Amino acid sequence: MQRTTTARPISFEQAKSQYVHRFTMEHTPAWAKRSFHQAGTPLDKYPNADKEWPAPHYRTDKEWYDATTFPGEGHLSKRANHCETSGQTWPLGQRLAAPYGETAPPLTLAQLVDAYKASTSRSEQDELLQKMSAHPDHPNNRYSH
Repeated sequence: MQRTTTARPISFEQAKSQYVHRFTMEHTPAWAKRSFHQAGTPLDKYPNADKEWPAPHYRTDKEWYDATTFPGEGHLSKRANHCETSGQTWPLGQRLAAPYGETAPPLTLAQLVDAYKASTSRSEQDELLQKMSAHPDHPNNRYSH
């Protein structure tokens, strides 16, 4: 949502300082480091909740600011104690395989074997065989001293 050039009730710098729960590629709040399951999503309703994390809602803080309604704007009273965002751009999609800013953990040898067993594609099986043979836990890659 693009705003007009009228004065905002809060400056960009003030908004960044006051609203610390925003999630952009420039600002990661503490809550975004928890998987969906750690945040309370039950596994019986969403089986991957323990393997997925939320993704940034906007690319930049400025993009967030421009898409946010602050107290004293729009339908929010000046006395409101929250802001409201809309038009999230999800620059990385809505879910990640690891907390934002961290790389996904490497697959274990057992996970690679399970993926191989479940695969029906010959090319995917060949790729998984290469990964398994290169994995540090593969018996051929262990050195005894």
